Parts: sequence; structure tokens; C-alpha cells
Amino acid sequence: MRQDGRDEGFMEEEDPLCPPIFFTAAEERKFCRAYRSALVVKVLGKSVSYTGISNRLNVIWAKAGGIQVASIKNGYYLVRFTSGIDYERATTGGPWMIGENYLTVHMWDKDFNPYNHEISSTLVWARLLDLPVHYFHPDAVMKIAQRIGKSLLVDHATSTGARLDYARICVQVDLQKPLLSQFRIHGIKYFIQYEGLDNICLQCGTYSAKGYCACSPPMKMDQEKEKATEPPATNDPTEGQPPQSPLEKEQVYGEWMIAKRRTKTPKDIQQGRAEKNGQRGAEHTTSGKRGSRFSVLSEEEDVVTPKGVSTTVGIQSNGNSKDESSRKQNQNTKWQEKKRGNDQGKSM
Repeated sequence: MRQDGRDEGFMEEEDPLCPPIFFTAAEERKFCRAYRSALVVKVLGKSVSYTGISNRLNVIWAKAGGIQVASIKNGYYLVRFTSGIDYERATTGGPWMIGENYLTVHMWDKDFNPYNHEISSTLVWARLLDLPVHYFHPDAVMKIAQRIGKSLLVDHATSTGARLDYARICVQVDLQKPLLSQFRIHGIKYFIQYEGLDNICLQCGTYSAKGYCACSPPMKMDQEKEKATEPPATNDPTEGQPPQSPLEKEQVYGEWMIAKRRTKTPKDIQQGRAEKNGQRGAEHTTSGKRGSRFSVLSEEEDVVTPKGVSTTVGIQSNGNSKDESSRKQNQNTKWQEKKRGNDQGKSM
């Protein structure tokens, strides 16, 4: 390369309407120096605001130092670190979640383009459904997971046997290839389920963050799912019979691959509102303003009550502090006057 930054093997013609700009290798290194410890992140399958992702990343990543989040284009964000410890944790830890969606993490390089960059792989949680209990041993789970992708770790509930309806393991999967949906042990078929990957094509088993199948772009994922779950025709001889479980079907891909997200019940919504109201009341009380009548409970120690056991808690009056003080003062004055009258009666 020449001193002016031009590549001797590539000669570009001068165009006054679109002139070429050349940088030397030293200049390129200087420009890239500030981004050596930078990561490019994107939430898989969902658009997230800058405020939302910045607040969340500061909570999960900014432990030893600070981070700086900058929006790029096409849903990508650039994250720079002031601490090498935080950078290493972000690159080696995970899988990271923003809400119920995976956060894809890639090291920044100078050739990154948000419009043609393809997310080829990501860390996900996979579930091995209906696995016999003796195969919940971490070594057995890791061996099975090697056929899914690069196995990284087994979750705590699986390794300790606290949950035995499915084994859960973190794996790095190739999103450009069909996801493994099933496997066999001693001739018995078992199925695999993926958390946080909603847009799995039920025809070819591949995932697409764009929302449509790569093998048939005009067909949307939800249309495929509706087709796969359509009721049988009236002339179907199996009509009226109990639906077949995945173990009885000879399907390569199916709905069992997609872990259902937990939907919020009215009770959860009501509880969330109550928690918000309680937090607001606590904030108002500490600032000297009138707060929620439940805010006084936040000053007490946390008490764990067994399920099914009811407790009765006295709620303090929500009166203004000045009014309360004035009321007590009046009561004290009346008591003193009454006492003074009793003393005078005794002296007579």
C-alpha cells in the first residue's frame, strides 16, 4: 500500500461527482483504536428502544465500570466498555435476555455493516422434553446437547434434579441451518424445545428474525403455524379421537419446538400495578409528601408467610403528619386539663 493509502493492486478512477477517499494503514488503526473493546448487539426478533436497551445493559453489564450505548441502524447498537472485566463477562457470559428475547452479541470490526450483517449464531436455552430421570445427569445432558450445537452449561434446576419435566441447557446454535427437533435413545424418540425462538419454520426447521420462512418467503410464519394446527377435515377417519402427542406423530418439525411464553394473567397485572403503587407511595413518603397507605409496610422487615396461611396486618392511618401531631397535642391538652381538675377536686 502506498503512503497516501491507495492499494497498489487496486486503482480506482477519479470521479469529480463521487471522489474516492483514501486512508493510510496508520490512520485506519488510529480511527479503530477507540472501538477495540466494543460490541455490536441486537435483540433477536424484536425492536427495542434506545432507552430500554440502554437501561437494561447498564443493569446486567456495568458492574466494574461504565458502558456507553450508541444506536446504529437496523436495530443494532454499539456498546463500549470502560472496564475489561465487564467486557470479558459480556463476551463470555450469557445467554443475555432483554425481556423474553435473546440479545445477540458480536465483536465489532471495521467492516461491520448493519444492512448486510447476518446473525449466523446465538446462545439459546434448549429443553429436552420427557427425558428419563437418570439422563438428567449433567454429563448425559451435555452429550445430548452436543448434537444440537455447542453445549455450554446446564442450568441449576436440571443439574440438581429440582425440575424433572424437562432438562434445560444453554447451547450455541447455527441459525443458518435447520434446528434439531428430536433425537433417539435406545430407539425411543425424544423432542427438543427452544426458548425465545418464536419464528421457527415448521416446514424446514430454520429460524428467521424477519418473520418469514427462508424456503418460502411469501408465507409468513404465523400462517404456517395456523396451517399446522388446523382442525382435521370432516372426512378424516381420526376425527373425534384424542389428538396425537408429538411422540406418536412422524413429523420432523412441529409446534413442540417452540416454547410457549408465559402470558400475564389478570392477577399478575393487578399485582404489578399494586407493586408500582407501593413503590410510588414509598417514594412520596420519603420525600415528605403524602403516600400510599401501604407504604408503611415497606419500613417493616420482610416476612415470608407460608402459602395458605392468612395474616392480619394493622394499617397505619394515612393522615397528614401535621394533622396527626396537632391531634395528639389536643388530646394531651385535654388530658392535662382533666388531670388538673381532678387534682383541684381532691384538694377541696
